[in-house]
Amino acid sequence: MKRKIRILAIVYAIAGVVILGGLAGTQYIRAENYRLQLNNTYRHAFSELVGDVNEISSGLQKSLYATSPSMISSTCTDVFGKAVSAQMAMGELPFDGELEKTARFISTVGDYAYTLSKYASSGGGYTEEQAENLADLASAAETLSYNLTQLLYELDNGSLTLEAVAGADDSVSGAVLYDSLKTVETEFPEIPSLIYDGPFSEHIQNMKPVYLEGMKTVSKEEAVLSAAKLLEIKQSDFVYTGLREGNLPAYMLSAETENGTVYAEVTVAGGVVLEVMNPRSVGSAGISSEDAVEAARTFLS
Repeated sequence: MKRKIRILAIVYAIAGVVILGGLAGTQYIRAENYRLQLNNTYRHAFSELVGDVNEISSGLQKSLYATSPSMISSTCTDVFGKAVSAQMAMGELPFDGELEKTARFISTVGDYAYTLSKYASSGGGYTEEQAENLADLASAAETLSYNLTQLLYELDNGSLTLEAVAGADDSVSGAVLYDSLKTVETEFPEIPSLIYDGPFSEHIQNMKPVYLEGMKTVSKEEAVLSAAKLLEIKQSDFVYTGLREGNLPAYMLSAETENGTVYAEVTVAGGVVLEVMNPRSVGSAGISSEDAVEAARTFLS
C-alpha cells in the first residue's frame, strides 16, 4: 500500500511539473507572439513615417517650382496631407520625446503649407519671403528624409530594433537605435522663423500665456489631480513622464486605460490641462459631425 502511494505521489508530481511546464510554455508563446505583433506594428508605423517624410521632402521641392496659384495650392495641399499622415504614424510609435524636433518640424511644415494653400486658392502667389522659407523647409526636409531612411535601412537589415525604444530590449542594438534617434535630432538643421497667420508663427510662439498670468506654480501631484478630474481617470493610473519647458512649461503625464494609453500635459502655472492625446485605431463613427461640434461647445462653455 505504501509502495502504491509513493508511486501515485511520483506520478502526480511528474504530472504537475508537466502541466506547469505546459502552462509556462503557453504563456511564453503568447508573450512572444504579442512582442512580435507589437514590433511589427511599430515597424509598419515607422515605415509609414519615413515614406510620408520622403513625400513631404518631394512635395516641398515641387512647390518651389509652382508657377501658378492652382499649382501652389495643389502641391501645398499634398504636403499638408502627408504631414497629417506622418503625425498619425508618429502617434503609433513608442517614442518618448526622442524625436521632439522632428515632430515639431512636421507640424510646422504641414501648417505652413496649409496656410500657403489657402493664400493660393484666393489667387495669390508666393512672396519673396515665403519662397525663401519654402526653400529652407525643403532643405531641412531633405536632411530629415535621408536620416530617417538610413534608420529604416538599418532596421530592415537587423542591425537596429524598434523594441528597444519601447523598453523591451536592452541589447547593444537597442542602445545604438537610441543613439541614432538622438543623432537625428542633433543634426536637425535650423528652420526659418516663420511669421504668418498660423499657430507655429514666431510671433505667436513667443507670446506669453495671458490666461495663466498670476497663477501659482503647482506640484506634479496637483497636476495629476487636475488631469484625473478632467479625464475621469484614477490618479493612481497616471505616471509622470517628464517636464516640457519653454514659454509654457507643462508636466507630461500618461495613463493606461481600456481605450489605450492617454497622454496629457498640465501647465506648471495653474495646473491647467493643456493637451490630451489618445492615439489609437478608431472604428466607425458613433456620432455625427454636428453632434461633435455641439459636444465641443458644451465642453468649452
